[in-house]
Amino acid sequence: MQPITVESGSRLADRYRLEEELEVSDNCAVWRAVDEKLSRPVGVRIVPLGHPRAQAMVEAARAAALVGDPRFLQVLDANDDGEVVYVVTEWAAGAVSLARLLAEDTLPAADAVGIAEEVAGALAAAHAAGQHHLRLDPGVVWRTETGQIKVAGLMIEAALHGVTSPDPALTDTRAIASLLYAMLTGRWPGQAAHGLQAAPQMDGRVCSPRQVRAGVPIPLDQVTMQALVDTPPSGLVPLRTPEELAAALAMVPRPEPEPDYVVPSVPVVNGTGRPVPGVSRVPVARPRSRRVGQLTRLAVAGVLLAGLGLLGWQIGAAFFRPLGGADQPDAGGQQQQQQVAPAPQGKELKIQDAALFDPFGSGRTGGGAPEDMYDGNGRTAFYTAYYNYHPGTKNGTLGGTKPGTGMVFDLGSVQQVSSVHLELLGRGTTGLQIRVADESAGSRPRGLDDFRSVALEANAGDEVTVQLSRPVRTQYLLVWFTELPESDKPENTGKRQVGVAEITVKS
Repeated sequence: MQPITVESGSRLADRYRLEEELEVSDNCAVWRAVDEKLSRPVGVRIVPLGHPRAQAMVEAARAAALVGDPRFLQVLDANDDGEVVYVVTEWAAGAVSLARLLAEDTLPAADAVGIAEEVAGALAAAHAAGQHHLRLDPGVVWRTETGQIKVAGLMIEAALHGVTSPDPALTDTRAIASLLYAMLTGRWPGQAAHGLQAAPQMDGRVCSPRQVRAGVPIPLDQVTMQALVDTPPSGLVPLRTPEELAAALAMVPRPEPEPDYVVPSVPVVNGTGRPVPGVSRVPVARPRSRRVGQLTRLAVAGVLLAGLGLLGWQIGAAFFRPLGGADQPDAGGQQQQQQVAPAPQGKELKIQDAALFDPFGSGRTGGGAPEDMYDGNGRTAFYTAYYNYHPGTKNGTLGGTKPGTGMVFDLGSVQQVSSVHLELLGRGTTGLQIRVADESAGSRPRGLDDFRSVALEANAGDEVTVQLSRPVRTQYLLVWFTELPESDKPENTGKRQVGVAEITVKS
């Protein structure tokens, strides 16, 4: 099998000009391109000639093109007779993936039920046409700038990965229910996946959304479990097809927006272009009740009275203080002073090994070697890959394609960690988290969920010391970057990238 040999500026079929490589995995590349014939952006998935799933991918794409539901990213072209095999799809400009939304937080129940209903409706239309997905996950569900829901990879993802199912309808239904569960709880039912921790279990059964997160409406909690498990609780009838799930979600009363939640100003619209009923995204300011106003006034009055009392005490103390204003000496004749204990100075820990940590990307680096980060020489550094900046979108400094990238450090054995000092290279501030693996980890973990967050710094400058709220014990420490500064490399001007010149870990 030959490698993919295309590059930015290459043309496919003398029509599709490749602009930006977005992802490379399993010898398959995803590009943003321009259809020069129609002057519009498109997405292109490319595999090399000889790829074992190339023919299946093209056949699946041609079958998916027959499903005209606008909630799917439409297949525009598929070709297997050139130097590479490729599939062209429509481009959803400014769209944000559900994976990126979940990387930030759970979704309001009103948003979650609206998105799930749209995905279920789209899959119901696909199954009616004899098609399926089988690879639904947060990375293939997108919300456009106008709020429309788009599902990518119909038929194509399963063909490319060789996925089959004896019951495609049930497989897709369970996947939609898993998406709904994740939107409501921030957890993934079953094992940890897609950057989310595993959902808790009780007596060997996954807990319902309402057991994980307070405030999930009962009807929505019940429908989720009806579609998620073989035997739903309380004798409820299981839902086994996307059509059944879509109908059940349509009957769920739309929850009110959560208290104190500022609703994003983008409506969720359905496949016909009409707003989803009950899913309002117009910014609202919640009026305070008369009772809240009264309590606020009482609280302010209390603070003022306390302040006047303190002022009076200070004046009295000053009036009766001996002339000269000095503090009275104690019994030993020594002036009383408040002693402030110095901050503890931990021991510097030796780093044994380091590597790029990029579970959501291709693992590309931007120069330098991992050991440059702890060689004691601030003139050498190890860099992340660079990313094109997408302003106005979440994770825009990471190309809008993944929640983060990072560097993982091996301390050689389980050590107590209290602080991390970083010398960073880039123009601007960096958002980062300090994460640690469980001390029982016998080898370097590979997934983000295997590291728990113990500290964060939203606006790190060139140098930052991150002090943990309390010491932790770990062998593997992860510096996870969520916002990147502008690159300081001349060849990457305007792109986003961070370098680590030095790291110091202390006990």
